[in-house]
Amino acid sequence: MKRLICVCTCLCVLISATLVAYAKCDSFSLDDVSTSLPSTKMQSSQWLREVNYSLNLATRVSSDEQVVLKDYKYLGVVDSNEAKQKLIDDVFHKEAITIRYGLDLGAIEFYTWKELREFNIEGNNELIAKVSDLITVGVTEALELTWLYQGVIYKSKAIVDSEDGIIFDNIASYALDYSAKIPRQEDHKYGRLSSTRSLYAMGLLDSMDSVGGDSVHTFVFELSDMADRIELTTGKPAWKYSIKVRSIFDDNGILIYRRCESKSEAALGWACEAAAETISGNLYSSPYHEFAWGWSYGSNNTTINISFAGNGFTITGGDHTERGTEIHSPIYYQ
Repeated sequence: MKRLICVCTCLCVLISATLVAYAKCDSFSLDDVSTSLPSTKMQSSQWLREVNYSLNLATRVSSDEQVVLKDYKYLGVVDSNEAKQKLIDDVFHKEAITIRYGLDLGAIEFYTWKELREFNIEGNNELIAKVSDLITVGVTEALELTWLYQGVIYKSKAIVDSEDGIIFDNIASYALDYSAKIPRQEDHKYGRLSSTRSLYAMGLLDSMDSVGGDSVHTFVFELSDMADRIELTTGKPAWKYSIKVRSIFDDNGILIYRRCESKSEAALGWACEAAAETISGNLYSSPYHEFAWGWSYGSNNTTINISFAGNGFTITGGDHTERGTEIHSPIYYQ
């Protein structure tokens, strides 16, 4: 069952004591890794930049509202396969605490890995396999992180890399920075270009002949950067996506160019997908461009599938999903 932190003071103290005790157990000790690390290498490492970002953030935001990093301890380089397995076992121990968010990304929920495996055994095993594949003996390093939330201290062990930063941590990989949330943006543009030749020069048209030469004006429609993102307390995006659809018409209102683009990115432990496809509108004959768009994101290593059904998208998985269809046409602007 999930543990909501704001249950009662005595429960928080009990959980805190349990976590601190667990973090000090001998499942992964300094004896298992090489603690030697040149100071210059540490100072230039990406994981240290992310740790410092989190520590600085803790001075600007309230630990009553979001999880904040208070301290860290360097554990050294994972220098053997035995140390690698021990680190994996420790991070994903059945009593290790990790966090997730409710559907509004506001309510922080604390779980043990034992509880999460009961909800999604296949998905969590997939996450463990991904994390294991990212650990390179002799390169990957480990940290102990100390966190604070609503007066309760938590400790976790982070798998880090000097170039890639924090690879995975039960809290750092999920703790969101609400102050850095970028609200959804949707920018619809409509305008006219003075010359079709400029479109050809930009690589947006295959040839000048296809549109009858150098037209005086061209209609351009653009659904630009339908975007959304939120950052982790390390400064990395938990997920982000953008959708861009461009439709270009000649002076007769005929579609001469169309393009649907989508991009999505998610940190390990999160998922995000976005898509855009043309539904109808033939080049050089149609006076419109109809298209579909859709996006979805979520945590808990959720699996998202977006499939085009001909007249729109079907989306499964993800905690937050939206889809729709739109039409670009000069007719609506005359």
